Amino acid sequence: MIARYCESAKIKGIQCSCHTFRHTFAKNYLLNGGDVFTLKSIMGHTQIETTEMYVELFASDLQAQHEKFSPIEHLAEALHLLSESEVDGL
Repeated sequence: MIARYCESAKIKGIQCSCHTFRHTFAKNYLLNGGDVFTLKSIMGHTQIETTEMYVELFASDLQAQHEKFSPIEHLAEALHLLSESEVDGL
């Protein structure tokens, strides 16, 4: 049944299975700000290690997440919003 949906959606080059959807959900959940402990409960895992097996982040994903939550990035953004005289006064 899953294979038919993948064919209809013209998804090629990956194995379409329930597991693929679980991995994709887990990764996207975390990339969109979800936490691993809530994800563990959503997925019905008793061990956090089981949840960790589902999450294989790529280097670009890690960089994007780091920038999203980095205090330095937020400070840099805030400083760009200030005028030069306001920045000099800091």
